[in-house]
Amino acid sequence: MPKVWMRRFALLIVAVMALAACSSGSDSSGEGGGGGSDAGDCPVGAVDDAGGTTEIEFWHTMTDANLETLEALVADYNASQSAVKVTAVYQGTYAENLRKYTTAVRGGGDLPDLIQLEDTATQTMIDSGTVVPAQACVDAADYDTSDYIQKTLDFYTVNDVLYPMPWNVSNLLLYYNKQAFEAARLDPEVAPRTLADIREASQAIVEADAAKAGFALKLDPWWLEQMTASVGEEFVNNENGRAERATEATFDNDAGLEVYQWMQDMVDDGLASNTGSPEGGNFDNLISIGTAEAAMTMDTSASLGTIRDVLASGDFPNVTLGVGPRANLEGEELNAVVAGGANYIINEGSPAEQDAAWQFQTWLNEPEQQATWAVGTGYIPIRESSADLPEIQELWAAEPEFKVAYDQLLGGESNVATAGPVIGPYREVRDGIIASFERMLGEGVSPEDAIAGANSEADSIIQEYNDLNS
Repeated sequence: MPKVWMRRFALLIVAVMALAACSSGSDSSGEGGGGGSDAGDCPVGAVDDAGGTTEIEFWHTMTDANLETLEALVADYNASQSAVKVTAVYQGTYAENLRKYTTAVRGGGDLPDLIQLEDTATQTMIDSGTVVPAQACVDAADYDTSDYIQKTLDFYTVNDVLYPMPWNVSNLLLYYNKQAFEAARLDPEVAPRTLADIREASQAIVEADAAKAGFALKLDPWWLEQMTASVGEEFVNNENGRAERATEATFDNDAGLEVYQWMQDMVDDGLASNTGSPEGGNFDNLISIGTAEAAMTMDTSASLGTIRDVLASGDFPNVTLGVGPRANLEGEELNAVVAGGANYIINEGSPAEQDAAWQFQTWLNEPEQQATWAVGTGYIPIRESSADLPEIQELWAAEPEFKVAYDQLLGGESNVATAGPVIGPYREVRDGIIASFERMLGEGVSPEDAIAGANSEADSIIQEYNDLNS
């Protein structure tokens, strides 16, 4: 199927989701991007009214160390009370989970009561009309959110309505091999702080033959989003799609071009290896450190727990893990944007099932459970009081690399740029950026033309989506 038709098909799915939700009689849909909607109702207390045990299904995407920790938490929750029983069902990657969900909505299939989706899904789920906004439950239960890291709430709030509850929050880290740094006569305890620092360290690593390349470059649009946000640049117009629906992209700016130019220069000069796009769960950039193909990379903090377990196996004696904040543009203040995933309560179930989903979600976010989650996975505890609990303090004392992402999220200013973009066809926009990276690095397209083309394509994708959802 040609890419343009694949894109149109993906956008059409969302439109059909919205129609299906309307035809099912749902009245809890909201218009994102300033469309004007209150939070609706949440049936808090319905579990008690129903009596007995309310069973709910939770669709998730967790694997490896993250899956083990989640399964233990679900078992603990089910054993802690008898009013709610949760069944956690793995549904593949974030993209696969959303695809299965949209297929079920279109075909009238069984839907979960709670679903974990990545940070790109907010506008899509708002437009689907299948969500009980978390804000409705917060209001109905008079739920106190003052202990949450504010950025995690801001990211998922549109038009003053919190739609999903943040849960598995991550951000971008720099991973590096301390042994390669030592071989290149670099200080292994000092991580590069800017893109220029990475280039300088890469040069030393290559010259010392400490690794084939200094940096393993994953073609991830997330880097572009993070770095432009940190200098106050919005990714799309209309206050990042939060004042009203975004109608065009704005990432073709000086900061965005600097990222593109750095990527091309690093690859052209043999200082970085191109490990491909993140699609399909590609972590070749991390594997490259273990095989001495590279000495550094940037990737999600959510991988830290699994990386720790892999290194503990003893299969990579040539690697001593170093972790630092993600590198900045020159002169930029570190300011991380929320990433990872959140949990949406689905409005198709009974009132008791909706309330049960709310109860389980809030239990997952209690400080004790957030501490367990952070220790087992590398995700960031999103409750500030979690950081004071003994298990977190012990972890950070023994393995300080687990604290880097938390400090990074707390740092910097919280504003419209760092709240992140709200885009209906978010994944399709990212796909276009990946394609522009590939054209630049594989076909000789200049950084200026690559970013301009990606921005123009994003404008078209956003317009198509808006036309289908107007």
